[in-house]
Amino acid sequence: MPNPPSYPGVYVQTLPSGAPAITGVSTAIAGFVGALSRGPVNTPVPCFTFADFEKTFGGLDRTSPTSFQVNQFFLNGGTQAWVSRLAPGAPLTGPAIIGDAQAQTGLHALDAAPVADLLMLPDLPALAPNDYRIAAAGLLAYAQARRAFALIDLPAAVTTPAAAAAWARSVPPRLGPGIINAAAYFPNIVVIDPASPAPMALGPSGTMAGLYALTDQTRGVWKAPAGVTATLAGVDRLAYAMTDTENAALTRLGINALRNFAGYGNVAWGARTLAAASGDWAYLSVRRLALYIEQSLTQSLQWAVFQPNDARLWAQIRASVGGFLQPLFLQGAFVGQTPSQAYRCICDASTTTPADQANGVVNIVISFAPMRPAEFVVITLQQRAGLPSS
Repeated sequence: MPNPPSYPGVYVQTLPSGAPAITGVSTAIAGFVGALSRGPVNTPVPCFTFADFEKTFGGLDRTSPTSFQVNQFFLNGGTQAWVSRLAPGAPLTGPAIIGDAQAQTGLHALDAAPVADLLMLPDLPALAPNDYRIAAAGLLAYAQARRAFALIDLPAAVTTPAAAAAWARSVPPRLGPGIINAAAYFPNIVVIDPASPAPMALGPSGTMAGLYALTDQTRGVWKAPAGVTATLAGVDRLAYAMTDTENAALTRLGINALRNFAGYGNVAWGARTLAAASGDWAYLSVRRLALYIEQSLTQSLQWAVFQPNDARLWAQIRASVGGFLQPLFLQGAFVGQTPSQAYRCICDASTTTPADQANGVVNIVISFAPMRPAEFVVITLQQRAGLPSS
C-alpha cells in the first residue's frame, strides 16, 4: 500500500510494469586483428580515437595495413574499436591469423572483448590463396558464432571487375553459411601515406566499418550504408573506375561497388551481403538488423531463466519484446502501417508445449518485416505531342 497523502495536492506513484525492459546492444564496435609494429600481443585494446591507437600500437606504418584501416575507421565515423596485435615474427598464414580458441590467440583473442560486432582481418589480402580461404572461412565462422558481421577484403591480386566476379563465383561458396554475415567491396581505396610520397592501396573494410558506424548513429542499423551521402572520407581515389555495366554484374554476385560520381566524390554504391542469392539475407542492413534484434533479446531476456514456465512468464516476455520492437517500428525499421503488420512476437502454449515446459524450455517466435533498400529507382518518361498551350 502506498503511504497515505498527508496534505491536499497531486501525488505521483510509480508502479512496476512487470515486464523488464529490453535494452538494445551497441552496434558498429569494430574488432581489428592484424600485424602491428608494437603493442601487446593477443590482447584486445579498446581505442576510442586514433590517438588511443597510436599510444599503444604506434602510428601509421606502411608495412601494416591494420594501422591504416584503423585510421580509416575513425576518419569515417567510427567511435570504438578493439585492436589486437598478431604474434610478431610468425608467418602470416591462415591458421596463424585465426589462432587458437582455447589459448585465445589470433582472431580468437577478441573473445576477451565484450562487444565487437564488426570484424576485420586487414592482412587477409596479402595471404596466399589457400591461406586466404582458411582465414576467410575462419573469420566468417567466428562472426556467425559471435552474432557479428564481417567485412572481407578481396585478395590483392583482384584488381579488375572480371577478377572480382571470378572471386565471387568461386570463393564465397566455399566459406560456409557464414556468408550471410559478411560483405565485400570492390575496388580497393588509395590513401595518402604522410611518411611517403607514394600513395597506398588499401582494402576498404576499415573505411566501410567507419561508415557503418556513422550510419548507425545518425539513421539506425536498419539503414543501408550506401548512396550519395555515403561518402568515403580520407580516400584520395579509388583503385579502379567502374562502369555501370561492371557495377551491375558485381551487384548480382554480392560484391558492393565503390564509385566516384561527379558532384559527390567517392561513395559506397552497394549494400548486399555475400549471400546475394538468399532472398532473406541478401541485404546487409536487413541482416545487421536481425543480428541486432537477436543480440539484444538474448542479452536482455536472461531474467526469464529459472522463472516458472507458465502463461504469466509468456505474457511478460511478449510485453518485453513488444516494448523493444515498438520504438524500432516508430523509427522506420520495419515495413507496415500498424505494429501488427510490422512485427509479431508469439510466446504461448502454441510455441511452448507441455513437453517443452517439462524440459524447462520457452520458445519465442519473432517475425518482422524489414525495410529493404530501394536499389532500383525507375523513372518512366512519356513523350506527348500536341499539348494544349496555356
